[in-house]
Amino acid sequence: MRCSFCNASAIISLRYAKLRLCPEHLSSYLERKVLRTINRYGLIKRNDKVLIAVSGGKDSATLAHILYRLKDHLGIKLVGMHINLGIGEYSIKLERASRELFERLAIPYVILSLKDIADVTLPDIVRMAKRAACSVCGLIKRYLMNITAYMLNANKLATGHVLEDIVQFIIKEFLTADFDRLSKLKPLLEGTPDGRLVTKIRPLYEVREKESLTYAIVNNLPFVYDTCPLIDERMMVFKIRRLIDNLELEHPGLSIYFLRKYNSSFIKYLENLGMNKTKFSTCNICGMPSTSHTCGFCRLILRIGKDPLDVLARVRSQIETMT
Repeated sequence: MRCSFCNASAIISLRYAKLRLCPEHLSSYLERKVLRTINRYGLIKRNDKVLIAVSGGKDSATLAHILYRLKDHLGIKLVGMHINLGIGEYSIKLERASRELFERLAIPYVILSLKDIADVTLPDIVRMAKRAACSVCGLIKRYLMNITAYMLNANKLATGHVLEDIVQFIIKEFLTADFDRLSKLKPLLEGTPDGRLVTKIRPLYEVREKESLTYAIVNNLPFVYDTCPLIDERMMVFKIRRLIDNLELEHPGLSIYFLRKYNSSFIKYLENLGMNKTKFSTCNICGMPSTSHTCGFCRLILRIGKDPLDVLARVRSQIETMT
């Protein structure tokens, strides 16, 4: 199988685009694709300071590498972050891969350790709070990513969500009639005017998972391919993911068509219903934006018998030490 642009051997076939690509042309294709996504949705402006949240997996590694390649063209500053959740050897490998990536790209970065800032690990919190691991993990990561971006004066927070991630959650939230969450699955989610809730962007919004994986491999990026040991694959989102994969095999391009229709039509419908107009107040403990009197993060920290203000002081200390 030959590359559609040269005589080199192709290493990936993109049926929806009717392309076969060699390593060199896959890299340039994805970098152009991400740039088009950034421009199409207005994700980044010149002089933005972008915090890249790197998990240690393939998608965030691809995100960091592509933004690094585009940073001069876009005229932006980059800073990275990683959160070590304390999930045994799995988290150790993720942190190692993240550090190696940041060092290779010469991107300044911050590593937050949940054990250091709260004296507990994610498995500890799951056991103490008696809540589902993915729910607790998502809450902690969203809060720490946002407050790190805010403390570093970054005005954009970039995450490595790929096309299948977004489509599976659109379908899930639609099936469960959670229209508030459904309205937030956009490539850009505006923050608050005071900057305390940082604008979130998803530059890999139209990138397929296999494209991201292949890009990470051919560019020899450090990443961990292991599955989180706390994940329960019986959850609805994983069944939806398998459905999407099967449909895409029979109908190449269905996912990206669906996603673009969601953005061009359905989002407007939700906005007309008054969705995506979240009213924020201020958490009475940490002072960060919240939809309730006390934010979810502070409630969680209180529930496990810790002081949220002490945790935040340690977060600030770690950030100042590493920057």
